[in-house]
Amino acid sequence: SLASDVITHFPSTVAKEGVNWIKGLINKLKDEAGGDVQMGAVGNYNPDQIRRAADEMHVSLSDHMLKVIQSLIQNESGGNAGVTQHGYTDINSGSSATLARGLLQYVPSTFAHYAVSGHNNIFNAYDQLLALFNDSNWASDIHPGGGWGPTGHRRMANGGLIGTHQMIEVAEGNMPEFIIPTDPAKRSRSDELLRQANAALNHDAQPANNDELVAKVEHQTKLVAQLTSLASQILTGQGEQTQTIRSTAQTPRQRYVQDGINGQINNYQPKLGY
Repeated sequence: SLASDVITHFPSTVAKEGVNWIKGLINKLKDEAGGDVQMGAVGNYNPDQIRRAADEMHVSLSDHMLKVIQSLIQNESGGNAGVTQHGYTDINSGSSATLARGLLQYVPSTFAHYAVSGHNNIFNAYDQLLALFNDSNWASDIHPGGGWGPTGHRRMANGGLIGTHQMIEVAEGNMPEFIIPTDPAKRSRSDELLRQANAALNHDAQPANNDELVAKVEHQTKLVAQLTSLASQILTGQGEQTQTIRSTAQTPRQRYVQDGINGQINNYQPKLGY
């Protein structure tokens, strides 16, 4: 009867749907927190999170490379961002300090080198994806046959041209950086900063610390200002001398009259005993 079916099946149906809803919620929370990136069928890792990491690192990610990264995740950790030394033994197995960890199985020292500031959790999937894209050779460092190893420099701590509006971090590791505008309307400020940067980079003595670097840059800037002021004074003095010469110059008629007066004075000098 209907009543019998409801009594028999309704509780299990509700329970099953409830469990599925809870699982979905857990997966969503994991994704937002940067945990496991597995979604759907085995090996189909969350493309949205991978693309979001690529976008943050200003990487244009093709569909082909997206699948390559998904395959890499499958081979390295099976999508488990919390795993340590996942299913293999290698040169790193001898010490707990060097065991590979996380989504892409980074060794701690390597992850620390490529990690983006503010994303330093080796067991966070999103943090590891950012570190992946922070390798200048990331695409060529992924081997088609499986496995990988970063070999490039840190992309986001090596300078470069920024052409789009964005929020970025500067002076990583508290190392001074110059931000020089290329807006033609700010040309004078750009020239000033370029002089300061050149003075800081080409100074013979290597600054011992950041304070010393800042002091040397300020000193060089003052010297440039003093030289500019001195040059201006010299040019102004030359102008005044030219004007004086012009104001004291005589016309031909004035010189003729003065020569006559000088001649008369000379004629009187012998008579006066000079």
